[in-house]
Amino acid sequence: LTAQNILLRNLRIAIQHRQHWWQRTPSPAIPAWPEIRLNLTGALLLEFSLRECQLGYSDFTQVQFAGESDFAYNQFSHGASFAGARFTGSADFSGTKFVGETDFERAQFGDWVNFEGAEFIGGANFEGTKFGDWAYFVGVQFTGRSYFEGAQFAGRAYFEGAEFANTADFEGAKFIDRVNFAGAQFTGRTDFEGVE
Repeated sequence: LTAQNILLRNLRIAIQHRQHWWQRTPSPAIPAWPEIRLNLTGALLLEFSLRECQLGYSDFTQVQFAGESDFAYNQFSHGASFAGARFTGSADFSGTKFVGETDFERAQFGDWVNFEGAEFIGGANFEGTKFGDWAYFVGVQFTGRSYFEGAQFAGRAYFEGAEFANTADFEGAKFIDRVNFAGAQFTGRTDFEGVE
């Protein structure tokens, strides 16, 4: 837990608030460890938070997240891998910006996951991912290719207003509960072959 707190303190984008009305609105400060390459492959992380942080490439392959995980309003500037990661509690990625290839292949979400308003600038791979409760992709922007082949949604799945600017592949995906694509935009090749 101490190591997790050190990471959070040194990767957070600190915003200084103005003290008086005549001061200009300040811009976000650069974190102490800007553009760090973070490799936590196979780690066990407890109640993990990197909310409002900035990272370079991040490797969370096969990580087990115990309890709630908070990555809201984070910036991954050189790609991220959550391949095979297991989330036992809720996971919040709302407002997060993923630049570069992002990999959630075969990840498992035991509770709800929130990607509302997230941006994927580069490929987004959710192949074989298992969503145990509701999955919230409302207003997400997929600039690069997005893959949901063989993904399983056990709870409700919300893609309202999502924008798929490139290939969107849902081949063989399985939706057990309600799914909503109201207002979603598909401007590239779209594949829903074999979806249940």
